[in-house]
Amino acid sequence: MLKQILALTWKDLKVFFKDRGAVVMIFVQPFMFILVMSYALSGLYRTGERPIHILTVNQDKGTQAAAILHQMDEMKAFAYSMQDHRDVIKKTRAENWYSQDMFLRSSALKRSLIL
Repeated sequence: MLKQILALTWKDLKVFFKDRGAVVMIFVQPFMFILVMSYALSGLYRTGERPIHILTVNQDKGTQAAAILHQMDEMKAFAYSMQDHRDVIKKTRAENWYSQDMFLRSSALKRSLIL
């Protein structure tokens, strides 16, 4: 049984290596995929502060759109008016906490269970 498997493998390898185009493509295709995907996703892994700009237009002058715009203004006021929030932002920049890393900084509490 093992001899048959080895013979089949040897035959397939000989057929494969006779086709130079297949040999080249087996190495070029993954390289091109890595190159294209790393370029396409390069902005995803940069650290630093990247603001997201949202253009809002209230064309119908409706109450729901006005409420959403008001809430967006309140979020900006919250971010810049509270001293605690400003302190965290300064600490984030000073200690280079960005992306998911910022949310992983925590300390474990020791607790005992009484049964």
